Amino acid sequence: MNVGFGAETKMLKLDLENIQFSDITFTIGDSIAVYFSKQIRNNIYDKKSIIDLYTNNFSEIDKIYKYLHPKHQYIEAQLWTKKYFD
Repeated sequence: MNVGFGAETKMLKLDLENIQFSDITFTIGDSIAVYFSKQIRNNIYDKKSIIDLYTNNFSEIDKIYKYLHPKHQYIEAQLWTKKYFD
């Protein structure tokens, strides 16, 4: 796993295969921006759902992106534990 945080970080890759189902959730776009959006349902996806959406139905992600500011067009992961960091 690449550990990179801060203003200069462009991407953080997580090895989803090794992360337990209950330890991670996802939002499409910035979670705070999505929470306050009147146009986007405030969906929180589990690991199985986001992988399925990404691999089989990316057009749904694109539909959500069109309502988001360009800097918020990404899939955000919420990792609920520090146990995966050395």
